[in-house]
Amino acid sequence: MKSRLFTLLFMLLLSNLIYGQEHYQWRRTYLRSAENTNYTLFGLNTGFSTYTGSYASIGNGSYNPKNMNLAISGYYQKRFSRSLHFRIQVGYMGLSAVGGESHESISSENDIFTSSLFQIAPILIYDIGAGRFQKKSPTTFYLLMGTSVFRSASVNYLTVEDGVDTGGTLILGIGFRRNISRKLKFNMEIQSNLSSSEQIDLTGSSQKITTDTFTTITVGIAYSITGKKFIR
Repeated sequence: MKSRLFTLLFMLLLSNLIYGQEHYQWRRTYLRSAENTNYTLFGLNTGFSTYTGSYASIGNGSYNPKNMNLAISGYYQKRFSRSLHFRIQVGYMGLSAVGGESHESISSENDIFTSSLFQIAPILIYDIGAGRFQKKSPTTFYLLMGTSVFRSASVNYLTVEDGVDTGGTLILGIGFRRNISRKLKFNMEIQSNLSSSEQIDLTGSSQKITTDTFTTITVGIAYSITGKKFIR
């Protein structure tokens, strides 16, 4: 009986020692890995942009999916703490609105306005739950907040005019990234832009929604360069 009890205790002690050693080695490897440095990302995202200003639901009272246009952006991103990154993003997006059936001047298939918008944005990124102990290949969710300056070239087919507008936006968003290899990361993001302008769609302040807004939904790939500083 005593020998069996001694054997059982010995096996429990041995298993705890093995687990502790493996856990220590795994944690040590993680803490010294590239993922735990102030790494740099060079990324390219593509997807669609959608206008949500004055003309977004004209005529039929609901959003028209034909208002989706190409959006593409590239960025440089630097991690400077466990939870925070700083990004400089340059992007292009198309914006447009398609007519509603009940509008007197246009058919349901005609564009009301179109715009090509170029944007430069400094963005702060906060990794959610980054302080917790993560797996070797984690999926990280994050929040985005920043500002931008933009230049848009637009044509309004209702008022038969064109123009160029410049201004700024407040950017709020959410996204996630996941390691797909040692150097590559996949990400998906939603960024909503509240602009300072009333003239992207060339309507002025006579519309119910005087500030033009737009949203992008994109996916992309980022290339990671290991940092020199380890973040504990």
